[in-house]
Amino acid sequence: MTNLLALVAALVLQQAVFAHDAVIFSSTEKLSGNVADLLSAATSETPLIFLVEPDFTLGEFSKHANVYSDSGKASPLASVVKGAAQKLNAHIDELIYAPDADVETSASTLKPGQSAYVISADDWSSLEEMAVLSKFPKSIVVITDSAAVTKVESVPRVKRQQSNGDAAGNAEMLDLPVTLPSYNRTANSPQLKNVSCLFYLEGITVVVQKIIGENPSANPSAAAVINSGQFAWDPTYAVCPELGPHEGPGTWNFTVDITPSDTVAGQNVNGVQFNVTKDSTVKIKLTFAEDIAGYWALTNAELQSTISLVAGPQGDKSVLGKNIQTKGSNGTGLSYMGVNAVLGYGWTCGDSPAVWFDSTDDAYKIGIAFHNIQVQLRRLASVDATVDGTFLFNTQVIDCVGTFSTGSLMGIISGLVMLATFVFGFLMLNSVQTMDRFDDPKQKQIVINFKE
Repeated sequence: MTNLLALVAALVLQQAVFAHDAVIFSSTEKLSGNVADLLSAATSETPLIFLVEPDFTLGEFSKHANVYSDSGKASPLASVVKGAAQKLNAHIDELIYAPDADVETSASTLKPGQSAYVISADDWSSLEEMAVLSKFPKSIVVITDSAAVTKVESVPRVKRQQSNGDAAGNAEMLDLPVTLPSYNRTANSPQLKNVSCLFYLEGITVVVQKIIGENPSANPSAAAVINSGQFAWDPTYAVCPELGPHEGPGTWNFTVDITPSDTVAGQNVNGVQFNVTKDSTVKIKLTFAEDIAGYWALTNAELQSTISLVAGPQGDKSVLGKNIQTKGSNGTGLSYMGVNAVLGYGWTCGDSPAVWFDSTDDAYKIGIAFHNIQVQLRRLASVDATVDGTFLFNTQVIDCVGTFSTGSLMGIISGLVMLATFVFGFLMLNSVQTMDRFDDPKQKQIVINFKE
């Protein structure tokens, strides 16, 4: 159990933004190199076996290993990991292409003789039933999620031609989520040097709001979430000034350049209201600046592409009853987004408020919100890059959701009101005094003077 605890702790503490969680183990073979190296060195005598299921995470593995309970018993597959002579943590940074792997979804059809296997299941319990590892006494096993391995060669990343406001024209395409600058990811990746800023993003949300009257609650809206597609990367998309810990103030720029992989529907509770076409690039430049008071904030959002939205299938009954485009470049409502922090601290948000832009129809506003975003402008003097050049976010970060959310505040206030009512009732009943004299039927009746 001690060894398993150490393994899982190492897995949880490892930080990799783009990686798929993975556990590698073997009872006989030495583990060296990354997963791609292990795959190229695999043979029919010492095959590489991928055990994959859609929802595999390190947290799930910890649960099945019962690492948080001294008395708990690990699941069968987790017990095998515990007893393996060789085990280590790994993060699969790139999609593993295994064209010759034997893909199996049933234990009965699993036969030795291949150099690589992909054993796929719908969940952890099914995966344990299929993991008949006794057939492969000299194998190396990788437990990961289904999206980490494929038999189909992925489409190579290509240069995107200049279009729709793409000033760089030589941007290299990345998959979401992304981190800017794109350290150690592409041929255009910058050297670390003294650059300290980081920007992480998993997706964006395009919001359409129809302006009706002056009451915001009466304005119907719909949102389209873009969390898959191609993200263009160019070195000019991340401008990080080389400033020392006590130098400044400074200005930082990050450019978000996303093209959805397919048409994305904008929806609300009434169904599809509009569509963002797959060739509609969203390119927005974000400017962050420090002030002499020791704070930094998002000071400008410049839209550098034209976002085209197609009217919903319900026509005039949809929130968007006609095709529109964005108009202008400078966004409004930055102060309501709350993107600010103290110097040295980062800022993160699961779903940020939107920055708004005008459209070709004055009756509509088009907004862009950010999904799972984190911004860090400076690194602490005590935090350096790792040996391989990877630069990590620090732990000093401000979340857009405060300590108490709206729901928790409502619960606390309601609880205080009920507690006050209980205390008032208790004190009132406690103040009632009982009589200290009682009638005796054999004696004269008690007469109570009202003056007493």
